[in-house]
Amino acid sequence: MLEAFDPVEIFISDLHVLPGGVANPAGTFRPAAAFLGDPAAYAARYADRAPIAGIPELRPMGRRRLARLNLFWAAYRHLSPFNPGPWELLLPLIWEDRKLEVRLVVPELGLDLPVAVRTVVWPTGWSTSLEIRLADAVTRDTALALSAVLRATQDRKPFVLAGQPGPASQVFRHVGKRIASALLLDADTGGPTIAAWYVVAVADASRTAAQYGSLTIPQRQAVHQLLLGKAGAAQQAALKNEGKLTRIAESDFAVTHPDHGTVLCLTELADDPDFVERGFHCFAANVRTAWAQMLMLAHFVGQVTNGGKQNDPRVGPLAASARQILTQAQAGAKHFFTRELCLIHPTVAKLTTPGANPPPAAAAPP
Repeated sequence: MLEAFDPVEIFISDLHVLPGGVANPAGTFRPAAAFLGDPAAYAARYADRAPIAGIPELRPMGRRRLARLNLFWAAYRHLSPFNPGPWELLLPLIWEDRKLEVRLVVPELGLDLPVAVRTVVWPTGWSTSLEIRLADAVTRDTALALSAVLRATQDRKPFVLAGQPGPASQVFRHVGKRIASALLLDADTGGPTIAAWYVVAVADASRTAAQYGSLTIPQRQAVHQLLLGKAGAAQQAALKNEGKLTRIAESDFAVTHPDHGTVLCLTELADDPDFVERGFHCFAANVRTAWAQMLMLAHFVGQVTNGGKQNDPRVGPLAASARQILTQAQAGAKHFFTRELCLIHPTVAKLTTPGANPPPAAAAPP
């Protein structure tokens, strides 16, 4: 049990929070991106569903992504009782640079794989995800070694971009500069960056599904090490603070560490060949998307609250809508991970605690 994994998918994500874009769009966005600060124009771009004129890499999410093939977005749009539009929901746009090529190269593990780079953009920032799917089954030792390589920030450079090896942060910076140059009047506009957050999805190659509680201590250590890239004493310490354990199917489960990410063990679901082909990726992608969306909402609300902008007519209602979505998600979002994240992540939880000085309640649309 848990001696080999097949399939394996890994997502590494950052989150860049853009201060001031909603409060001062004229002083933040280039003309082609000015719609990012205008609710009516934002809704019009979403209704058009075409690439943004002057910014061909940027486009709204299509219907398939919003509903049919993505459980997170299908559930997310029902977290507000007012049936709001894409601006009030802070639905992101997709940034796609078709010329960007990134590979994961780890010679000692025999890995040379393409990396999918996917970015979502809000009026309040952006998030980039590096997506890796191992082509074949790998032993547990190989999976753990890869986790350690990906987590190393000083001496390892496993991602190759334009012929230059580097860590994940190199790719994040490259994409961030491209986005900033296309959208912002000042490409050096700063803001908090949260990196990196991992989603590691695996299935036991033997297809021997097991509940987390039935795993031995070494097997539990392996699950945590997949996410944390640590071993020995550090791994023992991590087990004492296991984060949130979520049962997904009868035997499948997720373990979430708020500051590090989520490891998904989806062996039972992987018994279905159709799930391995499509559902496995969607499951992991939905978890990554939930993290990015809910944390962006939380950081935006925090910026507005800390800046005393709750009564600002431009940003106050949007912050109130974001807080309401977070509160609804914590109370009972249909997407399992969204609720769990809102309950345990300190950045989100502190905003949804009763009496936490909320901004004015969002008003229903006329």
